[in-house]
Amino acid sequence: MTNNRWKIGFALGIIFLVLVILITFPSILHLQDKMIGDPGDGYQFMGFQYLGHMQIASGQFPFGWTHYWRYPFGAHFQDLSDSAIFIVEGVILYQFFQNPVFVYNISVLLLLFFNVCLSYISFRVFFSRLHSFIGAVVYGLSFYTIAKTGGHINLILNASLLLCIASIVKIYKEKGSRNSFILLTLSFILIPLSSLQHPFFLLGTLPFLFPFLPLLYKKELVKSIELAKEKKVSLLISICIPILFIFLFHGHKIIGFFENKIYLPESDIQHVPPINFLIPNSYITSLVSLVKNNTYRWIEHVTFVGYLEMILFVCACLFLKPSREKKLLIILTIIFFLFAIGAPPYSFLTHFFPYKAVLESGRFFIIFYIWFTMLILLFLQQLQNKKIILVILSLLILERVPLSFQLSPSLYDKEFITAVQKTNSSAVLDLPLYTESYYGPRYDMYSIYYKKPIVNGYFHWSADRGEAKQLTDRLVEYKCYRNATDVPQDYTYDKAVSKKKDVIRVLKKYDIRTVVIHKDLNLNKDTCQRAKKYIDVLLEDSSQWKKVFESKEKIVFELQ
Repeated sequence: MTNNRWKIGFALGIIFLVLVILITFPSILHLQDKMIGDPGDGYQFMGFQYLGHMQIASGQFPFGWTHYWRYPFGAHFQDLSDSAIFIVEGVILYQFFQNPVFVYNISVLLLLFFNVCLSYISFRVFFSRLHSFIGAVVYGLSFYTIAKTGGHINLILNASLLLCIASIVKIYKEKGSRNSFILLTLSFILIPLSSLQHPFFLLGTLPFLFPFLPLLYKKELVKSIELAKEKKVSLLISICIPILFIFLFHGHKIIGFFENKIYLPESDIQHVPPINFLIPNSYITSLVSLVKNNTYRWIEHVTFVGYLEMILFVCACLFLKPSREKKLLIILTIIFFLFAIGAPPYSFLTHFFPYKAVLESGRFFIIFYIWFTMLILLFLQQLQNKKIILVILSLLILERVPLSFQLSPSLYDKEFITAVQKTNSSAVLDLPLYTESYYGPRYDMYSIYYKKPIVNGYFHWSADRGEAKQLTDRLVEYKCYRNATDVPQDYTYDKAVSKKKDVIRVLKKYDIRTVVIHKDLNLNKDTCQRAKKYIDVLLEDSSQWKKVFESKEKIVFELQ
């Protein structure tokens, strides 16, 4: 029996892996030369993996201070990064492979594969193998999840929240079996280590879930409390082990938060236009994208539930036999749909913890979609015709077949990178200055190739403060802006000369003798007009600067 179960598990694993390769095609053909995703946050996460690799190599486990970004002051690695699981994947893979693009791509595909597997394991607590397989496709390979491969790598492994719910139900069903507590422990580890935002989703869900349990499941709730008392040692272990992992990888950030050294960002809630639930945002590149959506193309707007899934959901609401489960799931689906579109009560709750930490309302999709998928599976369970169910499964997979898949350039230019590496300098200053999400991640990526620290560096807001900003704040005149209207109009030649003297003095002090000019990063646009003038003045004295490389896109200077 056990051998047969392992064989089935292995076969399912192979099928899930094939599905991941199919749905992300043709990424499997470009593992070494192109990056999965759009040219944005993915470069930053690739940098996280490389920094983690360097931290391990230098004996700073479990990740200490790094000066590799925001040289010479740096920041604590735990503060600037997210998704410990993804970083650990990189640390392991770097032991066998040296190509950062390959390490990154394999890590992304594995996360997606793990998400499908966790979804299947979770649904298996409630449903048969076939229905759990369908659940793994619908939830584990949701359009939201597939879209997150575009750059929000920390949000791919969202089935960890589903696993938490399933493990609690499994504990009740199996009267506190060892396997059920193992799953609970695993979920408590995966939730914060996949993304620091995921625990906030869990905490934000509980106040809207618990009130219904005494109303609909009073007897079960009483028995669960009695079981928790009986199994208090197992429960305590399931809580304590994850706490050790959390502090191992995120302890510095947690301590900083309680010491009021890390503040949640002040910003407005980001609403998702409801049409994106019904018609796929153009960020999606699979077969369903043939139907056009005119809303802004953005990864945060990918909350599409699926065309066939919509039909099945309506059928579930209309034809599923009345039950406590149906009533609870419909109520929760409505509540968290309102959360996901940023409607009341969520727009009010964002003033309070933990909702204040999730201003991207659309990310509550992963909670909404749990109940949504459960309703679909309950309806399919009610169907008796296996052939119809297999046709439905085939159509669900067909929806996810890609017309194309987002792949980005690796940014590697051997001649340019070699020129930077040969310069006699402790670090590199990339200009124009970008420390934010637009183009900032590219500098993170270049730092991997330079094999030298950089003055720039885009990373998590929790570290983008204080010491880490000391030098970049002094270089603000060399900064480009997102909008031309934001560019200060205070430039004078005398100011630029005075600034040049100060900057050269600082560069020499910290042995930053390599300056790379990225002509291809908007340098000649209106958004960079002020920065370009300051850069021209900085480099105008040819006796101070030696040009060691120039191409259509880059220029490398060495300070003499």
